[in-house]
Amino acid sequence: MQQIEDIHIGDEVRFLDSVGGGRVARIDAARRLIYIEDEDGFEIPTPLSQVVVTAQVRQAAAAQKEVSPTPRDMQTKAAGTAAIPSAIERRAKGKKEAKKEDIMETDLHISAIADNWQQMERGEMLHMQMEVFRRTMRDNIRYKGKKIVFIHGRGEGILKAAIASELRQHYSSCEYQDASFAQYGFGATMVIIK
Repeated sequence: MQQIEDIHIGDEVRFLDSVGGGRVARIDAARRLIYIEDEDGFEIPTPLSQVVVTAQVRQAAAAQKEVSPTPRDMQTKAAGTAAIPSAIERRAKGKKEAKKEDIMETDLHISAIADNWQQMERGEMLHMQMEVFRRTMRDNIRYKGKKIVFIHGRGEGILKAAIASELRQHYSSCEYQDASFAQYGFGATMVIIK
């Protein structure tokens, strides 16, 4: 379960039970509420348990500091006396390891994949979401061991069931399970390419 200390002003979040999300504008720790500023600039008070963090501002800044060489490192590298690995080299230790260790996230919330979703019928939405799912699977099926998290939200469970059915019928060699509850709540499925 997410803790209030894990969320920071500026973090990007998505709603678990409904479409949409935004950036954290304010935090009310006493009431365990966060105020999310949506794309229209409105603040939406939301219980902490109803959101999932998709991008953390603080983590990105910390990661940048961690991999940035110091001025002394740069002088040493310029003199040719040391090889300073790039940020990618430090994190990945080789492309093959990076592909296996990375967890790809695909957001299937209709608002994330369609601009005109308000005018769409439910069947059209599901069809579009499944097309994104199928395309993602097709594009990544050759990367054995790759993990893909499909963020579908809780809703009524229709999209989650459709994903499970598609995996059983067309990708029976792949494993799938609920993604990390701490990170995604009940709203995501993790697929491991086999």
